[in-house]
Amino acid sequence: MMTFLLLLFMVNPFPWTLCLSEDSKALLIFKRNLTPDSQTLLSSWNASAQSLCTWIGTGCDRFQRVTIVDLPSLDLDGTIHPNISTLGYLRRLDLKKNMLKGNIPLSLDNLINLQQLLLETNYLSGTIHAKLGNLTQLIIMSLFITNFNSSIPSQLKKCQNLSLIDLGNNFIESIPPKFGDMQSL
Repeated sequence: MMTFLLLLFMVNPFPWTLCLSEDSKALLIFKRNLTPDSQTLLSSWNASAQSLCTWIGTGCDRFQRVTIVDLPSLDLDGTIHPNISTLGYLRRLDLKKNMLKGNIPLSLDNLINLQQLLLETNYLSGTIHAKLGNLTQLIIMSLFITNFNSSIPSQLKKCQNLSLIDLGNNFIESIPPKFGDMQSL
């Protein structure tokens, strides 16, 4: 028995994730990337909870898939783990007014159903990467008061549903030609 448990930990360092849904795993990994104080704020996020749809700041569809992560103004401190991009049904990601640091994960472009990306008033930095143009369902993107230092990628023109983009109080180097010609903006 002890050999089995040892082997289990070698194969999967997080054995409690074996029985969890992919959405639960993604959210628990996101939580682990936060500081201990921030993790305490998300105490309802645990593997023993009946349903991740009852976790604070989550909303689900009728199939128990996470469609909303809504955690504004909680002073969450840490980074956004790339695994958040495995929430394939996510339509709204609202992490505004926290203390999140680092880059926006490149893998965020996997969230093909995402309609609202609200990351304003954090300590995010780096560039606004071109892969965000793959979020073709995006309607609102707010990166106001972060620390981005880049150009607006021309690939964002692929987001034909985009009706609001707020990049104020960043260090935007240039705006792509004809970006203002987008019908929805």
